[in-house]
Amino acid sequence: SALSISTNRVGIGTVAPSGILDVQGDSATIGFGTSSSSAFGQTYFASGVAINFSYGDNSNTGGWINYRGYQNGATQFRDLTIGDGKGNDVAFFDGSSGYVGIGTDSPGEKLEIAEDAGQGTSPPTLRITNTKTDYSNTATLNVPHGVIEFYIEEASGTYTPGVTASIKAMNESNYGVNKGLGFFTYDDSVEGGEERLRIDSTGNVGIGTAAPNYTLQVHTASSGGSWLQITDTDTGTTSGDGFLIGVNGDEAASLYNAEATDMIFSTSATARMTIDSSGNVGIGDTSPDAHLKVEDTSIDTTGSYTGIGNI
Repeated sequence: SALSISTNRVGIGTVAPSGILDVQGDSATIGFGTSSSSAFGQTYFASGVAINFSYGDNSNTGGWINYRGYQNGATQFRDLTIGDGKGNDVAFFDGSSGYVGIGTDSPGEKLEIAEDAGQGTSPPTLRITNTKTDYSNTATLNVPHGVIEFYIEEASGTYTPGVTASIKAMNESNYGVNKGLGFFTYDDSVEGGEERLRIDSTGNVGIGTAAPNYTLQVHTASSGGSWLQITDTDTGTTSGDGFLIGVNGDEAASLYNAEATDMIFSTSATARMTIDSSGNVGIGDTSPDAHLKVEDTSIDTTGSYTGIGNI
């Protein structure tokens, strides 16, 4: 039977409709509107009505909302727009690029969120919510409460598909209120990755440590010293270039200039001491021509001295 009406139910392709309208077939198609005019079809649902796929199957199954183009997608794509009921776009799916726009019908990336917020307090926002509400005083410290992961599927050679980097909101208090931001990178030797940088809940930044004590703390988990290197285009970028601040392998505090240039120590925007590239030291003199040159109107050591002195 092509059409069956039974007990206020209509079946197309079935004599035992399971709902008000039940359409069955190996390739069932329901069309609305026409292809030769601007007319379009509409399907109305009452408030609270859901679209269910394989509703009667007690199994992990699903369905497909598809927007195939002309001749089953052989030549032309179709876009799909979800509206808010008042003529405004909520979400847009670009059939040709596969991009998704929220608040825009011209997304420029796989996902773009747009909002005409001006300079107000409601800019376009992507939120990740952890719905747990009963941490009490037992929340575990330094575990993530929200994660953004970067995943690759490379499987050639010795590589295996997996997460290559992640940004995690890390818990820093017993009640789960204070959160830091942890930046992780991964390699094949470290399961789960390693935290490389932490911005804690007070704004302190730790490189190599999850508990920075000051505005910036650099920590190396070894006894071979720890260094902060500063370079530019002129110095080069190798490990033997630029200016380094740190502690060496003997734990001695060190200032290390790898370049054949001066080291200048200043206060109040004025150079007070200069060590030139040959090792000469000038106090009050930026071009010392002796191992130590002191230039000032008065020097008080055990007595007093006025003038310029070289050693």
